[in-house]
Amino acid sequence: GTGAAAALRPVTEELSLQCAEYVVSEREDESLYLLGSDKGGDKVALAERDLVYLNKGSNAGVKAGDLYTLHHPVYPLKHPVSGKKLGTKVETTGWVKVILVQEDTACAVIEQSCSDIHAGHYLKPFEKVNVPMVVQRAPAECCAPANGKITRHIVDMQESASIAGTGQFLTIDAGVEDGVAPGNVFSVFRSNYPSVPTP
Repeated sequence: GTGAAAALRPVTEELSLQCAEYVVSEREDESLYLLGSDKGGDKVALAERDLVYLNKGSNAGVKAGDLYTLHHPVYPLKHPVSGKKLGTKVETTGWVKVILVQEDTACAVIEQSCSDIHAGHYLKPFEKVNVPMVVQRAPAECCAPANGKITRHIVDMQESASIAGTGQFLTIDAGVEDGVAPGNVFSVFRSNYPSVPTP
């Protein structure tokens, strides 16, 4: 009924999720990229409404009206416990709409910037994110033991922060293969006394 629907809330705002950083195990196709702005090399950091040029055009299938997200690799990501390489952290810097296409180049306008956009950032076809709806629930008891369902680690934090607070994005080392789905809720534990199993 309506009571159940009212208890659901979006886990975050859409723009934050669309702009979120992510981790890839293999590098993505970086062959379509930003050449720079129509102001030439004088304008280094680019933002909304700036006109930009792409390094490919109609010969590569680029069409007027196409939307592309902009990305750039930030650093290789290692597991904080095992030290094993997990992949590459990628920043989403914004998205552009193609407005004019030639054979080997295209002109686009920046529709949204998530952070500073620079020449060299690569493009991927825009994919709209779906914001998961979750049930509002009370936080876990501070001294509750781990339930043993799935135990993993936080491996990275948004904007390379060393401490995270409410509303910030985290990367964990668990995914679809572990049965994790959008809307799942995890409790976070820190082991203060490693010789004793305290949360």
